[in-house]
Amino acid sequence: MSGKTTRRRFIATTAASFLGAGLLSAQNRRAKRVIHLFMEGGMSHTDTFDPKPGVRSIPTNVPGIFLSEHLPLLARRMDKITLIRSMSHNERSHGAARRLLPCAEEISIGGWDTHTENHIRIAHPCATLDRTLSGLLDDLEARETLSETLLVVTTEFGRGARLNAFGGREHHSAAFTCLLAGGGFGGQVIGRTSADGMEVIGKKTSPDELRAMIEAAAGRDYCPS
Repeated sequence: MSGKTTRRRFIATTAASFLGAGLLSAQNRRAKRVIHLFMEGGMSHTDTFDPKPGVRSIPTNVPGIFLSEHLPLLARRMDKITLIRSMSHNERSHGAARRLLPCAEEISIGGWDTHTENHIRIAHPCATLDRTLSGLLDDLEARETLSETLLVVTTEFGRGARLNAFGGREHHSAAFTCLLAGGGFGGQVIGRTSADGMEVIGKKTSPDELRAMIEAAAGRDYCPS
């Protein structure tokens, strides 16, 4: 066994122990395929999957879990989604951050670089993500292949709580959200952030840990570094 494989297996096992038995159980199912949606530009977690004061939230079909009002379709499908609200790293530039989780097989949804007029510009990429991911979930469920397909949504980093002078949000990598859906995952929130969404409370999840979880679930080196 190579050192690279040993390290990834160790990270995956450690991550699973922190993130819960349900996640480890899902990993053991071995998804047959992976669909990776990359939110290019830095998706604001507080305007999407981790709404905070100042952002209108809506209930989902899982009691106690709320999403932003911009994601009404996904809110009705939360039972098929696992949110990882504890993502964190130290890179704040777009290029250095994707390189933390590079994948050749990804579908990019842009428009998330909202340095200006965040409250206006956020609506379009949110609507695109809401329709795209919901459509994929419904299609895979109709084909009875959702349990063997892992859907992954990642982004470079989140966005800061305070609006800048132009009504935008700046890069923020200390706390943000990624998610896993299908493949046995669903109806769960991993980790939590502070009241303003700026810090992870408790155990942080690194890009290495997320990559290892994806590869453990897929049973292959899906995201080679």
